[in-house]
Amino acid sequence: QARGAAAGSSDIDYAALARLPLVAFYMGIKSLGRICAKLIEHGQPPDTPAAVIQWGTMPRQRTVTGTLADLPQRVIDAGITAPAITVVGRVVSLREKLRWFDNRPLFGQTIAVTRTRQQASELSAALEALGANVIEAPTIDIVPPQNWDEVDSILRSLGNQRSPDAQTPDWLVFTSTNAVEIARRRLLEIGLDARVLAGVRIAAVGQATARVIEQLFCIQADLCPEEFVAEALADALQARGEIAGRRFVLLRADIGRPILVEKLRQGGATDVRDVAIYHTRIVDALPPAFLDALAARSLDWITFTSSSTAKNLAALLGADYRKRLTGVKLASIGPVTTATLRDLQLEPTIEASPHTIEGLLGALSHGPAARE
Repeated sequence: QARGAAAGSSDIDYAALARLPLVAFYMGIKSLGRICAKLIEHGQPPDTPAAVIQWGTMPRQRTVTGTLADLPQRVIDAGITAPAITVVGRVVSLREKLRWFDNRPLFGQTIAVTRTRQQASELSAALEALGANVIEAPTIDIVPPQNWDEVDSILRSLGNQRSPDAQTPDWLVFTSTNAVEIARRRLLEIGLDARVLAGVRIAAVGQATARVIEQLFCIQADLCPEEFVAEALADALQARGEIAGRRFVLLRADIGRPILVEKLRQGGATDVRDVAIYHTRIVDALPPAFLDALAARSLDWITFTSSSTAKNLAALLGADYRKRLTGVKLASIGPVTTATLRDLQLEPTIEASPHTIEGLLGALSHGPAARE
């Protein structure tokens, strides 16, 4: 490696460097023209492959390739500035064979994740693995209910199935991974565990919810419809003849849509208890990194994984949210979230299919790559 080139120092032995098969100049972008001229002057062929890499290994990495003769002008034309490294040698000609970092489907895209802080890391890590520059901008906080009495009563009743007076549910319904995680934690806090679920049928909305049930309780959901919405669960129960005369407990967020409860009651369920095992709250403010990227028009995508994320983002941005979001592409996880976006007069660019995080990642990977 060669140092001191940026300062134009005269103690660099360019004659020795010109004989080496590979030379890397750290920084020195301002002196690139002089560096290339000196190497040519001391015997390096003008057509020697050379490259400049700005922000190497970062999501905003940019690379310009050429030869010693034309690289300085190519760098000027591309607007490359520090920090950057210059590589000179035949290895540069292997770039098309070796490159992988900037070939990833979301490379160079800046994507905002609006999920809760607790859930954002999984999606963020997956997006970064696909090359994206991720800004976490949670719009929702998850908080426990003010009083656990109703939840605790239901959880304890699950273990009293042998009692003739027990009013235990036939079906326990989880509509989100959050509900499953909080239910398990609360069971342990009151001295119970997954054994209380023996004999109770479990329904899940979404494969992600079903997976967490399996991971945390070591049981498989008895029912998980292919379409990941509450209406599909009601339809699947009806098709099985599992609504009329049955008791249901729904453990979910306080803002759960009423459609599932309505369909169960219309289908003749004996009892439907809709229990808020957690509450969602809008966050106090959006992070500065998100607001700065939005103002600079450097934000490519915003992901929405629930109706709440869409509603809350609009509220946090203020009355002119539509104007502020102009030019930013919107990614919806499914039809319910899409309907909410459209109610807000925001048209999603893509909708995940299937309606999961994996489906959302797939839709983003194959979606429009450039800012519109």
